[in-house]
Amino acid sequence: MERIVFNSDGKNTQYEMLIGTSLDEFGNEICRFLPCGRVFILTDSNVAPLFLEDVSAALRAFGIDVLSLVVSAGEENKRLGTVQSILAFLLKGNASRSDVLLCFGGGVIGDMGGFAASVYMRGINFIAMPTTLIGMTDSSVGGKTGVDFCGVKNAVGSFHAPVLVVCCTDFLKTLPLRELHSGIGEIIKYAVIGGDSILNLLQGGIINNAALISACCEIKRKFVEEDEFDNGTRRILNLGHTFGHVFEAASRFSLSHGEAVGLGLAAAADFGEKLGFTKRGIAQKIISLLREQGLKTNYAPYCTETAAELLLHDKKGDRSGIDMVFIKEFGHVFTHRVSTESAIAFLNSFCVF
Repeated sequence: MERIVFNSDGKNTQYEMLIGTSLDEFGNEICRFLPCGRVFILTDSNVAPLFLEDVSAALRAFGIDVLSLVVSAGEENKRLGTVQSILAFLLKGNASRSDVLLCFGGGVIGDMGGFAASVYMRGINFIAMPTTLIGMTDSSVGGKTGVDFCGVKNAVGSFHAPVLVVCCTDFLKTLPLRELHSGIGEIIKYAVIGGDSILNLLQGGIINNAALISACCEIKRKFVEEDEFDNGTRRILNLGHTFGHVFEAASRFSLSHGEAVGLGLAAAADFGEKLGFTKRGIAQKIISLLREQGLKTNYAPYCTETAAELLLHDKKGDRSGIDMVFIKEFGHVFTHRVSTESAIAFLNSFCVF
């Protein structure tokens, strides 16, 4: 079992991420956070038929009382109404601060469950147990939680770190290809930030590749520890996300998050080349890499009038502009403030009105 320790200066936040293969490895670790409490499992309609019974049985084998809630799967359900149902589940079960909410599923479950945990009783502990590649390599760590609101991705949320992250790579064996692609989109982001070492690990395959998961999370750990609340250097991790979130929403979430991030990387490189920030050929290198991994490469269909409007709601922007992450070359990325008008003009250049 691999172990990564996250330490953040902002609130003296400390938690561990454990990476292993089988479910049996993690029971004792979870018990450490339950001296006298119960586990409230939150999962979705995709994950529950596959794994909920096994996870519940594994916890009960350690003498842990388990209650569970299954919500509808999908980004379209990542909203305040679903959070209300999670809070009602906790309240009806008389959940206390001695109990733990186990967020068992993909990024949507982790984001919503973490947000519910942050506001229930003014904050209870939660454990993240991601079942997707994107959850294991990115979204389960860092403490960002939230829901979509009024069509804007993650417009409502909070910073609330888990007390433990458990990555059981056996779960990846059942992932559909589209979910693997979603994770690969974020892995390519880490490859652009960290250089070719991530790409080399990616060539070794995905399933049970604990080294690949660990390498991505180690890159994220460095930024999170330095800037827990996303006010400075952590914004580097938003590479591909400014345009990616816009494409995702403009597609009405027919694009997965990772697919949208992959397209956002290509768009950021194209925009950077046009501005003279990015070395010529980097955009094509990213597009070739996306194509090799079976991901979408053409973002023009998502450069709609709606997409341009969505840029105005970007959380990294204000009236004076948007802090975007640009690529000089692989292994060298940086933030730079650009005018919102120039970013909108870039997207509009692809629009067919």
